[in-house]
Amino acid sequence: MTREAKPDSSRTVQETARFILRHLRENAEGATKETLSTRAGVAGVTVQRALKYMREEWDAPLEFVHASKVWKLLDDKFT
Repeated sequence: MTREAKPDSSRTVQETARFILRHLRENAEGATKETLSTRAGVAGVTVQRALKYMREEWDAPLEFVHASKVWKLLDDKFT
């Protein structure tokens, strides 16, 4: 049995993904999930979904740096 995604939650994930993209472009040092969550005003799980959406749907060049627990955008020209 599959569950249909709520249109509102999908819209929230897409809006959060756009915010994350802008934030990571402007902050080359990257950002933690907690920072992204606070700045975007959404729950951490929404940030996780948005990052997954960015990787799977946009093929975004994202990297997670385990040592510092930050997400980085590898190409600041990515749109």
